Amino acid sequence: IMDGIFEKRKCLVIYDKEMSGKTIGFYVEPEKLLSYHGGLYVIVYIRNLNKFRILAVHRIVDWKVYDEIFPDDHSFNEKEFMKNRFGLFEGKTEKIKLKFKKSIRHLIEHKTWHSTQIFLDDKNQNLTMEFESPISPELISWIMSWHKNVRVTKPNILKEEIINNLKLGASQYS
Repeated sequence: IMDGIFEKRKCLVIYDKEMSGKTIGFYVEPEKLLSYHGGLYVIVYIRNLNKFRILAVHRIVDWKVYDEIFPDDHSFNEKEFMKNRFGLFEGKTEKIKLKFKKSIRHLIEHKTWHSTQIFLDDKNQNLTMEFESPISPELISWIMSWHKNVRVTKPNILKEEIINNLKLGASQYS
């Protein structure tokens, strides 16, 4: 993978399709390795789709680097690529507004959670975080990891997803 990235060489990847037990082969132009939550990923350009994608390295069954150098006719902008994601998940963005209790604000306000985040204070020193992100399993999991210390104020669809996940989780123990 590193040879493909550094030498700008076209590669053939054989990839394990999630939950199907089958593999698929396709050509890629590797751009960058990415470490995320203990996993290793590679951002690739798929020329016939004219799109950048993230591939999980642990799902790559085979990787062949060809001698062919890929043309430098597409520019990879990491900030732009990550803008419509929360973590690795891509999708239609929504305006997200979360209110964190003041007791944990020191854990939130000095980190970059999303490239579009802004923080606002209220009169009680609680912290409001606003950003634009897709509503994804990863976002929901991250919000739920703050338990009683966070409240979703926008959008309603995200509130409903959190409530449904809490109900489902509670039903596992009844």
